[in-house]
Amino acid sequence: MPGKITLVVGLPGSGKSTISKRLALEEEITDRHSDDDDFLRPELKPPFGLEGVIDRLKEGRTCIVNDIALCEQVKRRETSDRITDAVLGVAIRWYFFDNDVIPCVANVVLDGFRGIRGDTMERIKAIRRLSLLYQPPLDETQRVFSPFPPIKKPNCR
Repeated sequence: MPGKITLVVGLPGSGKSTISKRLALEEEITDRHSDDDDFLRPELKPPFGLEGVIDRLKEGRTCIVNDIALCEQVKRRETSDRITDAVLGVAIRWYFFDNDVIPCVANVVLDGFRGIRGDTMERIKAIRRLSLLYQPPLDETQRVFSPFPPIKKPNCR
C-alpha cells in the first residue's frame, strides 16, 4: 500500500516549518523535509530529495514536505505529477499559506534577530520574488492558512 504525503506551501516566514512540525507530531510522522533540504534539486539522490521521498512513499511511509520552490505553480504541478506517476494510488494532501508579505518578513527578521536563522536577507529577497509568483489555489478543498503573526518573547526580569 502506498504512503501518504502532505505538501506545505508558503512564503519564507509564513509558518510552513511550524505547521509541518505540528502535523508530524499529531500524526506521528518521522519523514519530514523542510525547505532547508531544497528537496526539488535534481542532483539530490535518495535518501534525499524528491526521489528519496518517492522511495519512502513506495515503502508505505507518510511524509511531510515544505519547500519554498512549491510557491511556483509549475513546480507544484511537476512535483505532483512526478509523485503520482511514480507511486500509484498515493494520497497527496496540500496545505497552503496566504500570500501575505508583511507577517512573513516580520517572522524572518525576528528569526534573524533571535539567531534562529542567519540568512535573513536571502529570505527577504525570496519573499519579494516569490510573492509576485505565488497564488494559493482558490479551490475550497485545499486548506489555506494565514501566515503566523510574529511571536513576541515575554519580558523576563
